Amino acid sequence: MSNRERTPGEEPDPIEREVRRAGERVRQNVLRRGAELTSPEQEQAARASMLAIMRSHPARTNERKRRSLVPLLSAAAVLLALGMALWFTRAGDSAPVSLGPGGIRILAPRGAVPSFPTFLWEGELPTGGSYMLRILNEEGQEVVKKRLEVSHWSPEGVSLPERIRWEVHVVDRMSEPLSSDAAEAWRSP
Repeated sequence: MSNRERTPGEEPDPIEREVRRAGERVRQNVLRRGAELTSPEQEQAARASMLAIMRSHPARTNERKRRSLVPLLSAAAVLLALGMALWFTRAGDSAPVSLGPGGIRILAPRGAVPSFPTFLWEGELPTGGSYMLRILNEEGQEVVKKRLEVSHWSPEGVSLPERIRWEVHVVDRMSEPLSSDAAEAWRSP
């Protein structure tokens, strides 16, 4: 029998049904031999003992353990899939990540300007590092690429297109990018 009371019409659980069937078989065997059960308390005690024995059966315990592992393993699989998705989507990113020293910010030119006299940016170089300046035309073709150790550059003697995109990358001594910034600029009268 269960420790809790059932509501009217509620079915007993499978273990309790099995205990009742076993108890009925025992009663039938005892009655067949001509003996009577001495009291309802003894029958109730026998049923409670059999129920306890059946609930502590190793197969039921292992089944409960397996059922409790399913949500845990499912959650682990979801986390693994998310981690792999993030790993593979980030692996294709070409924008360098700022790693402390080496932060950079483009100052000028930006947007509509009368000319491109000097390119200015601010940033901190790591020991042995440098700036990599790239200027691209509207089609994305590189027209200037300079490695510099100062935070400015003048395009003396260089013909630049009317509309440009320019980037400055901070690179370490092994030419690995640490940080970058980009801007677009165009000549307007």
